[in-house]
Amino acid sequence: MTLEKKVEELETRVIELERQIDVLKLKTSSHSAAGNPFNRTEPKQKIEKQDQKPFIQFEKKASDPVVSKNEDTTVDYEKLIGQVWLPRVFILVLILGVLWGYKAMVDIGLITEPIRILLGYALAGFFVLLGERQVKKGRNALGQILIGGSIPILILSTFAGNVLYGIIPGFLAFILNVIWVILGIYLSDRHNSQPIAVLSSITGFLVPFLIEGTSTNILLFTGYEVLFFIVLLFYAMYKKYKWLYLSSFILLHPALFVYAVTQGGDVEIIALGIIIQHVCLLGMFVTKEIFPVYQRATLFTSFVLTQGWVVMWLDDSDYTLFLVVSAAVYLSLSYWQRGADKLHTLLPVATYSLALLLADLLNYEKVGALLVIQGVIALYAGSATKGKIQSMLALFLYFIGLTATITDHIYDVFSYQTAAWLILILSGWGLKFTLERNQAFYESFLDYKTTMRILFGAVAVLILAFITQLGLAATEGYSSDIQSLIISGLWALYSIIGVIIGVTREDKKIRLLGIVLIFLTLVKVIFIDIAYISILVRAVLFIALGGVGIALSRFYYKKSE
Repeated sequence: MTLEKKVEELETRVIELERQIDVLKLKTSSHSAAGNPFNRTEPKQKIEKQDQKPFIQFEKKASDPVVSKNEDTTVDYEKLIGQVWLPRVFILVLILGVLWGYKAMVDIGLITEPIRILLGYALAGFFVLLGERQVKKGRNALGQILIGGSIPILILSTFAGNVLYGIIPGFLAFILNVIWVILGIYLSDRHNSQPIAVLSSITGFLVPFLIEGTSTNILLFTGYEVLFFIVLLFYAMYKKYKWLYLSSFILLHPALFVYAVTQGGDVEIIALGIIIQHVCLLGMFVTKEIFPVYQRATLFTSFVLTQGWVVMWLDDSDYTLFLVVSAAVYLSLSYWQRGADKLHTLLPVATYSLALLLADLLNYEKVGALLVIQGVIALYAGSATKGKIQSMLALFLYFIGLTATITDHIYDVFSYQTAAWLILILSGWGLKFTLERNQAFYESFLDYKTTMRILFGAVAVLILAFITQLGLAATEGYSSDIQSLIISGLWALYSIIGVIIGVTREDKKIRLLGIVLIFLTLVKVIFIDIAYISILVRAVLFIALGGVGIALSRFYYKKSE
């Protein structure tokens, strides 16, 4: 053993000596490199082992803007004021001078009404020429702004000549404004400029409002607005201008709404125009999907808005016909597009239209149970097609049906309300089955665990509310002693069934529910019933509850054994 210890000590010393030699080599090499930086020699092995961090730090130091502190960082105020702020300030001064000069010449009488209109047209032409020149010089943004600004000037000049001065007849003013809008679309196509197209679309929808006499003809007004929308829709899809697509969809509604409110008349024609718009959007969505997100959003929004127009301005029979046709068309398209991405938009619209149709056929009375059933079926369809919008809409319809059901109290045991409550309670298990079967899908956009807890608690509360209402309806006309005895008995029976099911299925949540229910029954008897019932009924209730509590404890005792 002594020899082995000596060998170990020698090995330890050798290792320590090698370490010291390495340290000396490093010190020697560093001194030599510092003394002669141009003749630095390092072993190859040393270079391979060298960490790259010092090299990176050297690069950072080399690029560190230390020298910039010594540079002249003073602001050239002459350049800042002369090149930046001077033109900005004095362009406003120039505009004010021009406006005041124009006002002075108008007051003197040098600029008559026809000259004012011609000056407006001339200014618009000048904007176009100047904009074209700026585009040729490569200043596209400035050039397109000038070109786009010429269209409103042309339309406003025509408006002044028609409405303010009465120089341009209404029909000619309408033709001129249409020409200006077409010119704007042409300039947009010429320069591939979406802003010019959007600006032209805004002015185009305003054309009928800017011409005296045309707004009184509802057929001409609606026809022009809808036709203009269709032209913009096709042009936007052709050029792939998403903002023009959105603006053409949005602007038609306020234009027609303002007319319907201010002018009145045969507003059914306006509702028909809105329906035509929705049909065009649907046809474009089915045949040519260029902006998937925007087209889906506008299609669903358009249907909701169209439904609102129809219910406000058309008769009840026409509204029912609209819902029947809509449900049939969208259900057919959903079947045709099954397996495609478009199904995720078509199916929710079909579900929504079908819900409206059911509510309309029932005159919006006793629709809770049907909406609950449709909500469960729609949720199953959403999970089958992996449609998030469909699933969210299904839950929304289910919530509406739930609200309509729980607010309709049970006053008779054999009634629609009793059947609706039974359907609502049974639908809870339908929801649970659908959610559990498609857990991975619903976890992608729902808090699955929280949802399942809420569902379990909601079903438990609904059952308690149902048996309470049923007991009250069955004991109507009896004394408070009988009612209290029956209700407490039903609650105790509910708790017993819960504990038995929980023990049988080994489900802790249901067992705890049974315990909570028996304590809740005891609290009800002590704090609510005891003041209104006789001593005999108190004795019966307390004996029964005590026996039930002891019996339930035996279940847990046997389970633990």
